[in-house]
Amino acid sequence: MVGSETKTPKARRTLEDIQEYYSPETILEVLGKRTGWNYQSNEDYFRLRDRTLVCVLYLCALRVSEAPRLKKSQFRIDEERQRVRVVGILLSKRKEYSIVKYREAWLPLASGSLLTPRQKMTSTVLEYLDCLAGDNDNLFHFGRSRAWQIVHSMSPDFWPHLFRALGENFLYDAWDHDMLAVSDYVKVNPRTLEKYIRRSYEKYRPA
Repeated sequence: MVGSETKTPKARRTLEDIQEYYSPETILEVLGKRTGWNYQSNEDYFRLRDRTLVCVLYLCALRVSEAPRLKKSQFRIDEERQRVRVVGILLSKRKEYSIVKYREAWLPLASGSLLTPRQKMTSTVLEYLDCLAGDNDNLFHFGRSRAWQIVHSMSPDFWPHLFRALGENFLYDAWDHDMLAVSDYVKVNPRTLEKYIRRSYEKYRPA
């Protein structure tokens, strides 16, 4: 179970540290139960901010260095296609895609009375955006080290890059195992991306 025991934080975690590919339901459940960091004031605001950080990392499959650069103005609601477009995401690593500097991401827009876990995460993000003063206001006023601490406070089993892997793996399943589509979406070489994807027999139903 996620967060069932306290673990000593590692200086650096890798893909080999992923013990389980958590479902959106499990992620949402942990975010709902955990308070995160202990703040002395404005607790509701900071807890919403911290949950938004996890949701953005997961829904957009971002690197931890990419999330703090996001601004409110980059989030644009597309009612027609029932999604929130996050435009102009500046890539932190561009070795395989040296020409491409930016990418976009899509968040599933909440619609109807029965929301999916990912739609609920989008609602969390939109609620937090309403708290920000101006369109050019940064979502997060901290760097990658603080982001790592915040994510880890949600659960000792969580670290930022885990959510990038979980987000990519979800899209791989949702997009009919189209590795090329996912790699183009996140702007990563397919050979690099396949290291993040869970491709074991356990994900398939019996024939």
